[in-house]
Amino acid sequence: MTDWKSGDNPFAVPGAQKPRVGWYDIDGCRLYAETRGRGPAILIIGAASDDAEMFRPIAERLIGFTVVTYDPRGTLRSGSDGWPCDSARHADDAADLLRALGLAGAAEGAGTPG
Repeated sequence: MTDWKSGDNPFAVPGAQKPRVGWYDIDGCRLYAETRGRGPAILIIGAASDDAEMFRPIAERLIGFTVVTYDPRGTLRSGSDGWPCDSARHADDAADLLRALGLAGAAEGAGTPG
């Protein structure tokens, strides 16, 4: 979890466009998501406690793609209904989020920023 205030991330790309943000009702839990850019869709998934802000520097550099980052169930700006949960629930949340965004079939990437 980051302590950066919105816009204070020292690794942010200068002049990068602000993301489109929203909350999506996914299986009874509100998930916070950020979407940037245009083009083929990529969903970046971190470890269970990684939030959207952790992947901002990566998302801002993926020019030519629609990049989705989000706060998983139980973290930061997302709700905690149904949390703690297992990796299968997180995978279902990711797939359901893509459908809610109209991006079903997007490439998904997992990892940690460090």
